[in-house]
Amino acid sequence: MRRRAFISLLGGAAAWPRVARGQFKPAIIGVLGSGSAQSSAFLIDALKEGMNQNGLTEGRDYVLDVRWAEGDYTRFAALAFELLERKSSIIIITTIAAARAAQQVAPATPIVMTGLIDPVGVGLIASLARPGNNTTGISNMIQDMSAKGLELIREVAPTAKTIAALFNPNNPGSRLISRRCPKPGCKARNDDTAD
Repeated sequence: MRRRAFISLLGGAAAWPRVARGQFKPAIIGVLGSGSAQSSAFLIDALKEGMNQNGLTEGRDYVLDVRWAEGDYTRFAALAFELLERKSSIIIITTIAAARAAQQVAPATPIVMTGLIDPVGVGLIASLARPGNNTTGISNMIQDMSAKGLELIREVAPTAKTIAALFNPNNPGSRLISRRCPKPGCKARNDDTAD
């Protein structure tokens, strides 16, 4: 039910400016993602399905304008500017870096987060209850759950001396997760030199 309410809110926010002005052109919904069209197609399919379940038809009610950074986080500002030039009613973002770029390039455009890691802690929003910055959406709690996952690994493999994890060093959220340790004495070592 919460997913439907969120999609309804998203669709209503995209349609409201058109209805208020008496225009019925499809709203342009920008999507700014970190991956590629191939690896992230399931996300776009889920968005379209949710919109359809809430009575919104692609082409009639909205048009998706999707931009992928292809893993190159330095492209976010230029891609956000392209979405701004296309007059996107809303920009949906998938990473912290994309949110920062969209907030800087398009500060008046509503930005919708799709499950970001600790958006309050990284300064994207003021609080979950009152986000501000024209930014709203969903935060996931993976940064809190990662410590519990490490505890479970320790229970399953108590004699393990080293536990490794792979993450994207360009994603600020990955660094948040890698720095969480569940017990005193735990050392999270960050071997990337991108800092």
